Amino acid sequence: MDPQVRKLFERYERLFRKSLAGDADMDEV
Repeated sequence: MDPQVRKLFERYERLFRKSLAGDADMDEV
């Protein structure tokens, strides 16, 4: 997998988990 794509994927996965926890910051999206 392309390193840049992987970095993006991990970032969105982190945001997704935070949103599941109920404390996502919409400014990050």
